Amino acid sequence: MRRLVAMVLACVFALQVYGLSYAMDCGEGCKHCQKKVEKSMDKHLAKMTKELSLTPEQKEKVGAILKEKSDKIKAEMQKMCDAKKAIKDESYQKIKEVLTPEQVQKFDEMKQKREEKMKKKMKKCEEDKSKDAVVK
Repeated sequence: MRRLVAMVLACVFALQVYGLSYAMDCGEGCKHCQKKVEKSMDKHLAKMTKELSLTPEQKEKVGAILKEKSDKIKAEMQKMCDAKKAIKDESYQKIKEVLTPEQVQKFDEMKQKREEKMKKKMKKCEEDKSKDAVVK
């Protein structure tokens, strides 16, 4: 449980560090972290099964408990992403109200470039992680 919470917090921190909350719709970042939660759950169940010598019946019950926990965490992550998106959208709207039409156009272009850059970083990050997984 602690490991999963630490991973979720690390994901949230990473999203903040890389500016995903400003650069793109939270959906991509959330999907990335939600996949990590699922993978972590599978690894945790496998480790518990091996180290505790769980019976098939125990494995099924523990798996259901971990899935329920994972689903709850993912739901909370989605709520957080939805709230972040609403705050971001509100901030962008307020900024646009201050800008001239020409500045708004440039602001939108800047935002688009940031989004594209972050999507590329996310894709590269996933590719790097896939390569690491193959090496291990």
